[in-house]
Amino acid sequence: GSGQMNPEFVQIDTDEIPSALNMDKVRSTLKQMARDWGEFGANERKHCYGPILEKLQELFPDRAKRPNIRVLNPGCGLGRLPWEIAKLGFYSQGNEFSYFMLLGSHFVLNKCV
Repeated sequence: GSGQMNPEFVQIDTDEIPSALNMDKVRSTLKQMARDWGEFGANERKHCYGPILEKLQELFPDRAKRPNIRVLNPGCGLGRLPWEIAKLGFYSQGNEFSYFMLLGSHFVLNKCV
């Protein structure tokens, strides 16, 4: 009962250990997840995304016409900004190069309630 795991209990296939680079990307993605989707990052999102969202609303004040307005968000990371744009009624699309960000955004946008 010392609370420590018996090292023999865990069997690690050394051929399946992620590279240091991939582990760094996972850590970075998890930090970004907290910033983009948690309360922790609300103030930063307000200052970064707020001006964009405000300008879109200013340029297109008629919400009924917004579904016909397409907004592309390249390099959208975990998809928070495209999601916020879609919440305003626009046709919003994000794209992202990072496989890690794509997996994270897919999870948040399609699997979370």
